[in-house]
Amino acid sequence: MAVESTYQTHLARTYAALVDAIAEAREPFARALQPDQPNTFTWRGEEFWVDRARWMVFSASDIQPWKNETTLPDDGELGDAYNLLEVFGGDARGENTGQILMVFARLLCGVQHEHAWMGTSTHVLNLAVAQPFVNPAFASLFWLALAEDSGPRGHRRTLYELVAPLIYEMKVYPHLRPHASEVRRAQVAFVHGLSPDLDERDALTLSDADWAERCAETLSRHRGVVEQNVVHEVLMRVAQAAQEPGARPYP
Repeated sequence: MAVESTYQTHLARTYAALVDAIAEAREPFARALQPDQPNTFTWRGEEFWVDRARWMVFSASDIQPWKNETTLPDDGELGDAYNLLEVFGGDARGENTGQILMVFARLLCGVQHEHAWMGTSTHVLNLAVAQPFVNPAFASLFWLALAEDSGPRGHRRTLYELVAPLIYEMKVYPHLRPHASEVRRAQVAFVHGLSPDLDERDALTLSDADWAERCAETLSRHRGVVEQNVVHEVLMRVAQAAQEPGARPYP
């Protein structure tokens, strides 16, 4: 029992470390949206660029032609900017949960700079940081979705197969697509699948703030599942990341 208790504590501390790592980016992202501030910020040693019109995050290395702009241009379906918008905020979104968990493991070991991690980290920042500024409930649903897409069943081909109905396509923001009511219905159905006692009719009528609070309560109740499905797998990958050159011991 003592060994099990120690591991549970390790899971809890690692989950807290990952939540803190995501939280580090929230204030810099919010500041980058302000017109009197640079629209760039640094997270874990890498620079990111914020599209102020669409509230999206991109690796600064990906937007070099527009680094002095505050939004990506509409350059048509064959354009480079259009491609970036599709990949990180449109129909071409695709990132495997396993890749996200490996990035988390490398963040914990401090070796993310040794790898081509920018694409995955850009997805993480758009999902876990930028999306909740428009869609507050997704701050909690992000972790619940990772848990749903992890564990013994393995991962879907892409996490977006699960979360696309729960989020907005930010490439068209401030236009909301899907419609806000569609996103809420999908989120309520997802949470009801985890907590069958949820009153779906009531949940559909809640304000965004109250619904976000309800989702945070659901995350709190299911934290054990997140730790077992998500954090446990991150720790398994930490063992691999810790063997890489320049890695620091974790914990």
